[in-house]
Formats: sequence, C-alpha cells, structure tokens
Amino acid sequence: MAFESKTAAELFAESKSLAQAGRKQAARKYLWQALELEPQNETCWLYMAGIAAGPAEALSALDKVARINPGHPLLAKARTWVARTWPQPAPHPNAPPPPAAQKQTRRRALRPAVSGAILVMALALMAGLFSAGATANLPAGARATPPPTEGQILAGLQAQVAAAQTN
Repeated sequence: MAFESKTAAELFAESKSLAQAGRKQAARKYLWQALELEPQNETCWLYMAGIAAGPAEALSALDKVARINPGHPLLAKARTWVARTWPQPAPHPNAPPPPAAQKQTRRRALRPAVSGAILVMALALMAGLFSAGATANLPAGARATPPPTEGQILAGLQAQVAAAQTN
C-alpha cells in the first residue's frame, strides 16, 4: 500500500475497487488517505459513509458532508440508507423503562400526594391563623387546643410524603 505518491482521486478509485471486491477494511484505509489529502471532498465522505464499519462512523461521515455542503443532493438519501442499514433495536417488551422514564413516572406518582400534603398544610396554617385570631379575646380556660406549630405540620407532611413513596 504505497499511499505517498498517489493523488486523492487515485486513492478514491482504489478504495472503490476494494469495496466492490468486498474488502471494505482495506477500502477505508485508502479512503482515509484520500481524505487526508482532500478533507473537504464531499464524494469521499459520502463513500466513507457507505463503507463504514458501523452506524456511528457512517453518521460521522455524513455530518462532515453536511458541514461542507448542507444542501448536498444525496445527503438525505444517505441518512435514510444509514437508518435502514443499521436500524436501532426495539426495546424488549419486558425490559424496564430507561432511568429517565422511571424518574418521571415516580414524580408523576408523587404529585397527587405532594399536592394533597401542601393543601393540608395550607389549610392547617389558615386554621391556625383564624383560630388564633378568634380565640385571642377569650379567657385562658375557654381557649381551644392551640393550633399545630409549623414543625408539627412539616412532620405530618413528611410522613404523608414518605407513605406515598412506599405505596
């Protein structure tokens, strides 16, 4: 493989011949040499996508084409070809959801409990304020049970949230 004396066009032609003969690994070596000589060669990058070892390499080559010429007439077809050649595997029906989906599901499950706890806390605070105002002028023996403190309300709220998380 004497790359030194060859032009990018000659290396590209050799790469095509090797790829057509089924020798894609050798074809990629020649194509990389051509791209070292002409890094802005859209045709070489498109061909690199076609003989890539995997989808990441193919998409990387197509990204280079898009940077060089976003309106290249074969770019969309090449991306479609990559998607068909290396489709993403469908998740197994019994596989657990991805971690992000698990977190989101857990958050959604906690929303009603947290909303309810906030409502209870707000009602308790309001009741405490109103009862304190209503009983302020009563004699000490006639006053009702004192309203719960913020600490007591918070402890009750935390207990409700903990119970909702375990269910």
